[in-house]
Amino acid sequence: MANPLRVLIVNDSEKDALLVVRELEQGGYESTHAQVKISKAMKAALEQKTWGVVISNFQMAKFTGLEAFKVLQEKELDPPFIIVSGNMSEDIALEALKAGIHAFFKKKY
Repeated sequence: MANPLRVLIVNDSEKDALLVVRELEQGGYESTHAQVKISKAMKAALEQKTWGVVISNFQMAKFTGLEAFKVLQEKELDPPFIIVSGNMSEDIALEALKAGIHAFFKKKY
């Protein structure tokens, strides 16, 4: 049985966002997810739902991972936040996700 996970993906590439979803599925997660590409869309997504984790690309054309992190801080939200880079392997990103989720649940429950 897959672990349910609500994932907000901050990435301007549809292909890369689907890669994140696929990696989560292979890692045993069943994700409910949304993809945002700009600050305004991220703010709207954060107002509409509670996310279990936010995964952001480090550098995008109109938005950066650090800007995405600032949006979370402004909203005073603290889901695990993972920044990935094209230079980072998928295995490292998945391990970071697992560590972030574990730390989140340990802190909350």
